[in-house]
Amino acid sequence: MKVAVLILNWNKSRLTLRAVQSVLASVSTAEVSVVVIDNCSSAEERRRLEQGLGREVVYIASPENLGYAAGNQLGVEWAMKQQADWVWILNNDAYVRPDTMELLIQGAERWPGEAVFSHTTLMSENPDRIHYSGSYGPEEEADPAFPYDRRKGMLLEECRQELQDKPATIFGHSLFIPASIIRKYGFMDPWFFLYFEETEYLWRLRKQGVETVYLAAPICVHESTASKKDEAGNTNEEIARVLAYYYERNRWFFLRLQGRVSRREMVIKAGGILALAWYFLTHLNVPKTPQGKMLYFQNLAMWHAWWGVRGRTLLPKIS
Repeated sequence: MKVAVLILNWNKSRLTLRAVQSVLASVSTAEVSVVVIDNCSSAEERRRLEQGLGREVVYIASPENLGYAAGNQLGVEWAMKQQADWVWILNNDAYVRPDTMELLIQGAERWPGEAVFSHTTLMSENPDRIHYSGSYGPEEEADPAFPYDRRKGMLLEECRQELQDKPATIFGHSLFIPASIIRKYGFMDPWFFLYFEETEYLWRLRKQGVETVYLAAPICVHESTASKKDEAGNTNEEIARVLAYYYERNRWFFLRLQGRVSRREMVIKAGGILALAWYFLTHLNVPKTPQGKMLYFQNLAMWHAWWGVRGRTLLPKIS
């Protein structure tokens, strides 16, 4: 059995190297290949990454920032050429325990039928506490108070007996995908660029009868806000605004794909066409204040979703 572990990097060499080392330390009977895809990081970050990676790691350098789906697609193409049986997409801000790989393989092989898998995730700030444990069913609405997981913040040991393998809503920080599913149904749509690409992909797979499954035993630790922070742990406001733009644009567009919101309802939720027009007429240039900038890009995101603007429109950069 061959497993290709794909780790996408963009200016986070320290986190990526930690993720790589945790996977390399995993014990498995499978033939495992770790593939790092660099999404056009800065020259200094690329140098750190290349120096830190060992010869056992496959390194793919993208000439431009392709975003999440298209960046991982480079690794998928490599995995398909190598006749991989499984593709494990692991965020670079996550790291795994030594037994995670084997437990993931065992759980996935036990599951009947076609499925994509994720697993228990713990909080980076307190690795004894749950971040994700498959609380919601595949089509179940999340609780606004607990949009990610009802057990978030609970001690793992206090609720371990409640956790069981089951169909559930799963997320893109760790996706264990049979290569046969990618060959049969394709991969994520690259036009999202950032956010909701895995949500749309898994929704599309479920429409084809492929389940999304939570496995209780495998565990990783996830630093969920790392994409907005610099190496010192401080929030980069420029990147945070760009991420907010893609999140809002793609959220609206995904709701449109599902038929859950119309263009008319989008405009009404934003205060009406006159309110939107007035906002942009009075802000021909991006506002100067942090709050004004964030509101501007959120409004722009909704407007772009309304028009169906696709792909990369804003490019995150280190300021």
